[in-house]
Amino acid sequence: MKLNEIAKKVTKSDKQQFDDGSYLAYLVAQEKLSDEEIYGNMTEMLAAAVDTTSNSTLWMLYCLAKNPDCQERLYEEVTRVIPEGITPTKDHYNQMSYLKAAMQETHRLYPIQPLISRNVTEDMDLNGYIKPAGMTILLNMYSVSRDPEYFEDPLIFKPERWLDRVKGESLNHFLMLPFGFGVRSCIGRRMAEQEMHTLLPMIIRNFQVEIDKEVDAVSQIILSPDQPLDLRLVDRH
Repeated sequence: MKLNEIAKKVTKSDKQQFDDGSYLAYLVAQEKLSDEEIYGNMTEMLAAAVDTTSNSTLWMLYCLAKNPDCQERLYEEVTRVIPEGITPTKDHYNQMSYLKAAMQETHRLYPIQPLISRNVTEDMDLNGYIKPAGMTILLNMYSVSRDPEYFEDPLIFKPERWLDRVKGESLNHFLMLPFGFGVRSCIGRRMAEQEMHTLLPMIIRNFQVEIDKEVDAVSQIILSPDQPLDLRLVDRH
């Protein structure tokens, strides 16, 4: 029904000028898009933006609740960098190294996409294994980021590992690809990071996050808790 309403408005207006401020209206105004393509775009936008960012935020709150020392260190940083009653800006975020480290550590333990796939465009030799063109290769990010060959105490939530090089860890940029890499990397990365940078400090400033039980991760297209997270937000004031 909404699609039909917008379509009628578009036909009465110049397609180049019509804009009611919504992404859906923009898609309808494109002459070459079928209804199926419009549905697909909207569905992908919701599935790829809402669930991924919200799940990543929940995982980070879960990790902080399980590690109160880390939560208090983040609280100290938030209250030191962002004055009370001030809306945070990018200048504040640039000073919050522990927030970024905690986010990175959350992505390591709970990558929103446990698998990254790529199609081989030409024959390649991968450490002695011949991969013909057309084959799909899956990279198991969940396993790699928990491998003791690369991370010391891999099952421990330790944001500090991203602040200082930990002895015994052979870190490189390709061990952590929460947003993918290359031309197929996540187009919404900056927006997702900005949303988390805005929301998490406000939660930690005002509430102490607690949880009584542990949960496991399950892959449901994205990596999700296998049961509801019964997080408690205790007012700090």
